[in-house]
Amino acid sequence: MNGMVYWAELQSELGSAGLEVIVDIPRPGSPWAGTLNGKRFLMSIPSRSEKTGLREWMITTLIGQENLEEIISHLSEFMGYRPFCRYNDRIIDKATTEKGMEKSITYEWSSTDASQRFSQLEADKSKYNLERLEGGFEPLKPPEMSKFYQELTPETIKKWEKAASGNPEASWNYNKIREILPFVKKVMPRIGQSQSLFGLSIISLVGKHEAKEEQRIVRYGLEPLLKSGILTEEDVEEIVQWYLDTTPTWDTGGDWQFKKEFEISGIKYRLITDSTRNHRDLNLQVVH
Repeated sequence: MNGMVYWAELQSELGSAGLEVIVDIPRPGSPWAGTLNGKRFLMSIPSRSEKTGLREWMITTLIGQENLEEIISHLSEFMGYRPFCRYNDRIIDKATTEKGMEKSITYEWSSTDASQRFSQLEADKSKYNLERLEGGFEPLKPPEMSKFYQELTPETIKKWEKAASGNPEASWNYNKIREILPFVKKVMPRIGQSQSLFGLSIISLVGKHEAKEEQRIVRYGLEPLLKSGILTEEDVEEIVQWYLDTTPTWDTGGDWQFKKEFEISGIKYRLITDSTRNHRDLNLQVVH
């Protein structure tokens, strides 16, 4: 069952990174295989690190691909950092030639031991045309805030109001629109691109970020709540500190959580932090 769950996760996340991909059903002891833009690929990759929320390495062989720069950009978005090298492999060359397939090229990513791994590849006689990619020895520069947040507009509010008036049970991401509208109209919050099952995610971060960048991301998401008076400066500092102190986990993130309740137009709300499935979220919940 775990293998099937991971297969579905890998298929979904590669697709979300902008890749037209089909991942084959896994075979024990073999790399992942499938098609990317209609061309075959092979991929060796571990599950996410519980500590960082990232995958610590990946080896991907692309067969007959033409738009390599674009594909590698999407794969780097999927990984959260760039590859550190590329090369050709004589063993793979032999196998693809025997099957009448096009030429292949292999890229490797590593967030832990790229320099050591490069030395190993240099000593491996089956590898040739080995090229060190300097950008891969540094993390990706943090993406713009659109990577983390959706910006609400008056047009969004009008659509939600129309949906709620036509159907009191209308929902957005498991939240009843009529219940969250008073909050949304008062605050005009920035909403996390990733959404939790445990409420409306104001902030949702996957994995860990460099401390200064993490503060910038979290504070950006909290600005509308501070301006509208829902949060105080002390609340903001407490939430920022929670993100800095909390490591993403697969299960619940521990005993200490930020929690604040308030009321708008007769509806009671709760803001609460939570860490689950390697996401750290600040969720808005309706208190019934």
